[in-house]
Amino acid sequence: MIGTVAKLGHYDFANRYDILLIDESWQMTWADFLTLRGVSSRFVFIGDPGQIPPTVTITVDRWEVSPDAPHRATPDVVLENPDLAAETTVLNLDVCRRLPFDSVALVQTFYDFTFEPLANVGERFLRPKKPSNGSSIDKAIDELSTSSTVILSHPTGIDGAPIETDRELAQVAANVVRRLLDRGCLISTSPEEQESPRKLTAEDIGIVSTHNQMNSAIQNELPSGLSNIQVTTPERWQGLERPVMIAIHPLSGVMFPSSFDLETGRLCVMASRHKSACIFITRDHVGETLDTHLPIADQALGRSDIVGRGHAQHTEFWRYHNDRNLIIR
Repeated sequence: MIGTVAKLGHYDFANRYDILLIDESWQMTWADFLTLRGVSSRFVFIGDPGQIPPTVTITVDRWEVSPDAPHRATPDVVLENPDLAAETTVLNLDVCRRLPFDSVALVQTFYDFTFEPLANVGERFLRPKKPSNGSSIDKAIDELSTSSTVILSHPTGIDGAPIETDRELAQVAANVVRRLLDRGCLISTSPEEQESPRKLTAEDIGIVSTHNQMNSAIQNELPSGLSNIQVTTPERWQGLERPVMIAIHPLSGVMFPSSFDLETGRLCVMASRHKSACIFITRDHVGETLDTHLPIADQALGRSDIVGRGHAQHTEFWRYHNDRNLIIR
């Protein structure tokens, strides 16, 4: 039987299954898992601990210090419960299938276990055929010939970043799409394509931003006929992939980052959807914001400092690109 957690949790089974495999289990709350106790007595949780925690639409302050808080991801509750953890076997996959060779080192910082790239050096790439026009967008595209990620930094302006939706940055994202297609870029996503790379098409491109308003603005700026390019949030991109991704940096335009802005799962998802290349687009203040912002540890007693960890990982992400001259201004 195959079904959603919500569906299986509403059925009464005369005989329980021997085992139940739960995919994307880090998206399942402990409360949802408890509805499955009548389905099976043995469970296999399959999922990614580095990505976005379960989406919860109610206030959960009253349960923050609970050892089995109903809103927390089920695998986390299990692994932190001594009785349950003692009966649990943890298997970490040691190879990353999707990402290019160098992107694995970038994404590795989001995890507390190590893994290696399946792809070899130079196996997956994006290479433009037509020459550069000298613009910052074309310089960023050129960098993707030797690096799978790059940051395209856009000036903030003397008045600061826009308070509302950054429509200028939405235009930049659409212009990146135009230049990728106009320059006849070739891509490789496998050993077979390495020898005979194929031409990039609109269907190969995905765009991600943390806010729906920004995604709508980008969609409106895209050239006509390119509506098949998926533009949506990190939450909806989880589990999906494209050869080429364009991401609006989650701290772009944010001068005083909140816990939402610094949540590491969103940045992890945005940095790990591509199979060949990823361009991050941002206002140019992000590095300075991270250097000057002091994160507030407002978590409940006994809980990990999620905001502090997010600040550290965002800083490491920015430093990774800065140290390799992969921030194009």
